Amino acid sequence: MPGKGKKMKFKRNSIASAIITLTMGFVFGMSTAATAIPNDYSSMQGRINEILSTHAGGIQVAWNEIAWNDGAIVLTLSPDNIGVAPLAVGNCPSGSFCAYDGANYSGNRLAFTTCPSTNDVSPLGKAVRSIANSRTSGSIQARNGSTVVHTISANSGLNTTSTISHLVCS
Repeated sequence: MPGKGKKMKFKRNSIASAIITLTMGFVFGMSTAATAIPNDYSSMQGRINEILSTHAGGIQVAWNEIAWNDGAIVLTLSPDNIGVAPLAVGNCPSGSFCAYDGANYSGNRLAFTTCPSTNDVSPLGKAVRSIANSRTSGSIQARNGSTVVHTISANSGLNTTSTISHLVCS
């Protein structure tokens, strides 16, 4: 059978080529996925730049985060097309208290870890619509100027339609 050796060699070469092609596609596809920039990166960067230009002292620390005061205050911007699933006290980091521009702890998040006399919520760029207190003790006062609008106890949160200008530890 004179042609059989050539057919087997052709099949082996074809299989080897297919394996190499699949492997290359997998390797290159995976490296592209691992380093992919989120779809809305350029619009997010525009939002980051706008906030940095109007709220001095901030530093961009991630593709969607700005920090002030060495990380004591962190603004996490939610991508326009992704919501945040509500949790027990939102996705507010443990030991922090947070303001969100969406109800049920959704949208952009401004997280505070220190308790100076006042924590301005204006970097959110929108009205506060929910507040989470993920600290194990102590309350947070949501204020409009000097008027206390809400008091949020430890490990709790709330939705609000009230005007909030800053948060204060109490």
